[in-house]
Amino acid sequence: MGLAWQRYGTGFITLITSPHRLSAMGVRFSGHGCVIPASGMGFWTLLEGCLLLANAFAILNEERFLVPRGWSFQEFSGVRRNSMKGQLIGLIYAVQYMRLPLLAANIIVIALKLVTG
Repeated sequence: MGLAWQRYGTGFITLITSPHRLSAMGVRFSGHGCVIPASGMGFWTLLEGCLLLANAFAILNEERFLVPRGWSFQEFSGVRRNSMKGQLIGLIYAVQYMRLPLLAANIIVIALKLVTG
């Protein structure tokens, strides 16, 4: 067969020439010649993505980013809070309020990544 690329958990990509080595590593071929890893996105990867999104919300500056775009928390009250924009603003402010638990979650994830690879 041809050459195939294999991606490892660390992000490095190496070229593997033997399809038998690929099947031994848990990689299968689709009908169109694409290499499909045997394991997909797991729950841990989903949690890491949510943590990254929470970190992105936590670093938004209210005076420099939110207020000039009309996303201030004081501008939304009553019925307007139930809109999608109001819910997103509430989420941003909730994440900014919970910075210390977010910091602890980041430390735990970094420690686990260092231990498990």
